Amino acid sequence: MRTEIFNPAHGDRPHVENVAVLITDGEPTREFDKLYDEVRDIKNRDIDIIGVGVTQRVGLNAHTANNNVRCGQNWSDPSRVM
Repeated sequence: MRTEIFNPAHGDRPHVENVAVLITDGEPTREFDKLYDEVRDIKNRDIDIIGVGVTQRVGLNAHTANNNVRCGQNWSDPSRVM
């Protein structure tokens, strides 16, 4: 994502905020050992990440907890998440 999508050679505009929406079930499927370094590099490039967890397996930790976290008990009331 960091090198392909948010890259001027592929259409990234330098004066527009970069935001990625990450939809996850909380289970990394590949290259887990590179995850935290990649997230650090993304944040260092001022790319905002909005994570959407879609299962009960999604947890919060020191790397994800901040003022932008919203939790809901289920999808029947999306206003509790937004």
